[in-house]
Amino acid sequence: MNVNAILAALIAPFYRLHRHTRLRTKMIVPLLGSFTFYMQTKKMILTQMEKRLDSETEKITEKISLMKFMFASDDVSYNQRFTFELNQQKSSLKSEGLHVQQYLVKTGEFHPIDNVTSGPIDIPQDVALQMEAERFGVMHVNVGGTVHTLAFTHSPDENFIYVIDALQEEYLGPLHQTTRLILSTVAISL
Repeated sequence: MNVNAILAALIAPFYRLHRHTRLRTKMIVPLLGSFTFYMQTKKMILTQMEKRLDSETEKITEKISLMKFMFASDDVSYNQRFTFELNQQKSSLKSEGLHVQQYLVKTGEFHPIDNVTSGPIDIPQDVALQMEAERFGVMHVNVGGTVHTLAFTHSPDENFIYVIDALQEEYLGPLHQTTRLILSTVAISL
């Protein structure tokens, strides 16, 4: 048997399928495939980001506990070190392309952190109450059409909840660009 006959036998079922498939089906299948790809990838990115931000909040609260022990009698040094650690975390995340805000939640309200938090806090106060009730976790909050991913954990030595706020659009931006490229390619191909 020659190579052309083998290839023809392998391609024949696909050719028949192509001839008997309606144009509408040929258009819908790539679009559904793109949508499925988008949803699965978005879910994976959200899960990874939630784990990452959760890990960051845990690291900081552990550092806060150690600092509180080390600077038990020196509040000025403790506050300086606290600010330094939070700014280091913010810089580290920024170098990886993730711009975050950091807050504290005390007595059911969001509080900015001196020399760390920049700009106003747009998150509704009822979210602060929910964080205090749950004590740790990750949540997604829609504020004026912008979705914020909030990772938070309770500091055992202090009476506050530490919060990291990342804009979902920022870390999903590359996925949205890729999806637009895929959909454009599918549209041109059709």
